[in-house]
Amino acid sequence: MNDRTTQAAHELPPYDSNPFTTAFTGIVKLSRHNLHALIGVVVFNILAGLVMVLSVVVMVGAAVALLANTTDLASMLPSQFTAISRSMNTVSVISTCAIGVVLLIVLGLLMQLLSVKLALASVQAKRVEFGQLFRQVLPRLLPALGMAGLLALSVAVPLLFIVLTPVIGPISIVLLIISIVGAIYVAIRLMFIWFLVAGTAGPIAALRASWKLTDGRIAETIGIVGASAIVVTAPFVIINLISNNLGGMLGGLIELLATLAAFGVVVVVQAGYAERYEQFQLTLSGHVRSGKVDVLNYLAIVLYALLIAAANMLTPQPTTMQPGVQYWQTIQPSQGDNTDQPTTDLPYTVN
Repeated sequence: MNDRTTQAAHELPPYDSNPFTTAFTGIVKLSRHNLHALIGVVVFNILAGLVMVLSVVVMVGAAVALLANTTDLASMLPSQFTAISRSMNTVSVISTCAIGVVLLIVLGLLMQLLSVKLALASVQAKRVEFGQLFRQVLPRLLPALGMAGLLALSVAVPLLFIVLTPVIGPISIVLLIISIVGAIYVAIRLMFIWFLVAGTAGPIAALRASWKLTDGRIAETIGIVGASAIVVTAPFVIINLISNNLGGMLGGLIELLATLAAFGVVVVVQAGYAERYEQFQLTLSGHVRSGKVDVLNYLAIVLYALLIAAANMLTPQPTTMQPGVQYWQTIQPSQGDNTDQPTTDLPYTVN
């Protein structure tokens, strides 16, 4: 019986281990099956992003207003802002910041759930409309909040070691390094939790299922991360180089369009992850089998790092002052200034 089962397993087709073709396949399926829903999600991401930025601005303003009321900061602020700050008390500032934090969390989770839900439906060849997609993810907000809370607790561990550095000394640095390495490993194993949460799983069940999915498949999980990053980053690197060379209004316009397109990247990058997630799920259900791990899985992260390094090298860096130039030498005297030489109380030199 075991021999027959083993033979049947070997007769199953292996899934595509190549991370680049897997990522490309997921993106093609996304554009083929749900282009209209993709546009809807991108528009929602743009609007949500604008609201999130506005929320941050309001929260910062509220915090500054609180400081202005309790410190001497008010004398340094414009009179209009000072008048507004005086109208706000501590309760109103705290309420404003609390509402802002809730908005940031809810909108961020909605963006994530919409992206993974759309990507997963696409790789499964299911057509969905944006309205239908939105109604499907709303009931998953509560489990998503639970998952976000668990992830926040995991981030608190490295922060705890940083805080304890003055107390327990250098050993905290060792513990911090260990915790960071451990966090990276755990993040790889929990790569697919959002696909599970967007489905029917609760936070704890999603953690267990993702851990099981990635068991023995670490290289292919890392590979799809690197490959998806390259597929979506390479066009932006090229666009950035073009806009920097053009400069002026045209270059600024290209950068603006690229910024708007970046909201779509949040969705597109999930398509490659969804394709790999579906491969792992089909393996567990016995529809396909694991084959030989493609060597490109090991190279994908390295290639992505090289791409970013090359982009940084090719991007022109802004220059302010040359080394060895005195700060006063960059200041042009006014027409009424008859002083030919600078005063000696400005010794600042750029090294």
